[in-house]
Amino acid sequence: AVLVHGVNSSLLWAAVSLRRALGVPFIVLLTDPPSVRTSFDNPVTWHLKQVDRRAILAALRRAAGVVALAPRLAADFAPGIPWLHVEGISSILSDEIARETPRDRASDRSTSRDPQRVVYAGGISMAYGVLDLVEAVACSDGQWCLEIYGRGPESAAVEAAARNSPRVHFGGVVRSDELWRIYAGAD
Repeated sequence: AVLVHGVNSSLLWAAVSLRRALGVPFIVLLTDPPSVRTSFDNPVTWHLKQVDRRAILAALRRAAGVVALAPRLAADFAPGIPWLHVEGISSILSDEIARETPRDRASDRSTSRDPQRVVYAGGISMAYGVLDLVEAVACSDGQWCLEIYGRGPESAAVEAAARNSPRVHFGGVVRSDELWRIYAGAD
């Protein structure tokens, strides 16, 4: 099988061609919604994104399956296609992090009086629900904090929330090796 990472129309249609020519099934890793409108789009780019979105959806209908980081991604963009929900993406971690198990991290956290850490890293956009996460901090009780890493059209709103709440931290863009350590320390 061919695994296609993300919703890139040219890669998806290359996988469709492989399936037709060689009978090789393809599976798509859905990490984000396709062709999301941003504040940087003008009427022409938005129209082109809509054309690209239709091409992506047509290719997804031909997939043997999808691996989705959120159930709504599979339901919205690959209805009727077999899917597997996986909570996140991992990469090859440094030996130090790879040796540490979730149980090790949990026991470290249980002896600490620090609040639970929720980490989001990626595009800072309304389409990805980042502002909903920030609002969840304001609407909740409990001992947890939210750390947000990345950049995007809503970065200023997240920075303002971080200034107004000690439970919100905005870290901007970080190096990938640093991000894996951040992920490893999240609850």
